[in-house]
Amino acid sequence: MRQLILLSLSIINIIFIICTFIFHIGIDYLSLRIIFVAFSLVVGIYSVLLHETKQQLLLSAIASVIALLHIILITSAVYSVVYA
Repeated sequence: MRQLILLSLSIINIIFIICTFIFHIGIDYLSLRIIFVAFSLVVGIYSVLLHETKQQLLLSAIASVIALLHIILITSAVYSVVYA
């Protein structure tokens, strides 16, 4: 069950990242993106701490890295809007 949740959160994060690069979303839906990426990061770290198999550990680490990448993109978008 954890693997399915991590996989779906990773896919949704990747879709948000791709949409950010293609459409240059900026700060549209910023609160939704922040809440989602925070939830993804917390679930990823939680799963890293409670992994049972090597596959779960790998999937948790990948989900956490994707969430961190999304946080960096959100921070970059906010910075460019505020200081541009």
